Amino acid sequence: NMLQSKSTEMEQLNSVFLTLCEVSPTEIWAGGYTSEIYSINKKTKAIKRLMPSKFTTKKIRREKYIRHIMKDSQGCIWIGGYYNLKCYNPTTQEFKHYPGISYIINMAECDENNIWIGTAAGLLLLNRHSGEFQTIDLKVEMAQINSLYQASDGILYIGTNGSGLIEYDHNNGATTQYHKEN
Repeated sequence: NMLQSKSTEMEQLNSVFLTLCEVSPTEIWAGGYTSEIYSINKKTKAIKRLMPSKFTTKKIRREKYIRHIMKDSQGCIWIGGYYNLKCYNPTTQEFKHYPGISYIINMAECDENNIWIGTAAGLLLLNRHSGEFQTIDLKVEMAQINSLYQASDGILYIGTNGSGLIEYDHNNGATTQYHKEN
């Protein structure tokens, strides 16, 4: 309620939030059906709107919405939206744009070099250093990926919209699908 603004129809969209991420012990970022991210100070409850222009110096398409914000083990903040994937390094205060990746729904850290990207069209594995990514063939009819969980044993659990729950073993490429029949 404290983030909702009734001044224009476009600003009313900010009452739908899709992602929350604690970016520091005192700050939470919130994103949703708007191109902005809201920064919430947990102690003072002060709210600041982070404008899209802050997230890159390159000319990239303005975001339709922010679907997922994730903090990785190295302290970097990943922002996945409808059109773009960006990574913010709080230490250097620099943003990196990863072109060619869109329709992002969820992310999970695979290891220190790779990030899983769940999209409306399937699963990607991104090398955070080179920016190269590969589409993962899960050997099942693919649907939208709604959630990802990377277990310490190398198994990636994938919650989908229509394909059930999928277990993917990154070590050997084995896929197990759980749905109504099992």
